Amino acid sequence: MKHDLWTLPTIDLMLAMKKAIGYWPKLDALARANLGEGKIGRGIDAPEYWKRGELDKLEKYCLEDVRLTYEVWKIGEQNRKLKYLDAAGFVRETVVNWQDGFMQKVDETAQGRLL
Repeated sequence: MKHDLWTLPTIDLMLAMKKAIGYWPKLDALARANLGEGKIGRGIDAPEYWKRGELDKLEKYCLEDVRLTYEVWKIGEQNRKLKYLDAAGFVRETVVNWQDGFMQKVDETAQGRLL
């Protein structure tokens, strides 16, 4: 069965967190605050891995980002709260509602822009 990925419902965790705390947190900061571990690289590393043909490193980086995203989502889903690092680097906690990060499906006329 084929699906048009643009029409599948999605939730943007960072959008939901922005609505809860007032700014876009980084996945690394959320992972460190909630899981005690951070990302294994930076987003700018991924295109470089691709350019150099280091697909094994690219795969490892992407899979780890997905795992961290899922683990952070799961904590928020179960507890309805997430820890985050404030501007001064202190760990804080906030109520999180993943529905605040719900993204509408894309209309064909929007040409890839979210409605």
